[in-house]
Amino acid sequence: MAADVCRLIGEDEDGAAMKWIITGWLLFIVSALFFISAAWRAGDLLALAGGIFFLAACFSFLVPVAARKPQ
Repeated sequence: MAADVCRLIGEDEDGAAMKWIITGWLLFIVSALFFISAAWRAGDLLALAGGIFFLAACFSFLVPVAARKPQ
């Protein structure tokens, strides 16, 4: 996925595009953690479950980036 984005914008996979992709996903993870924290404080189990699923989804999108082999 990340490699496809880099090809679309014409940048090297190890270039600035990959750093922006990773930064974006890390920001989503931080957002999910804040959402989970707020749901926990409010005692909202539905929002807590949604936040946990969102956090898991963010990590699942980072798996291909972490698993890619340097070329």
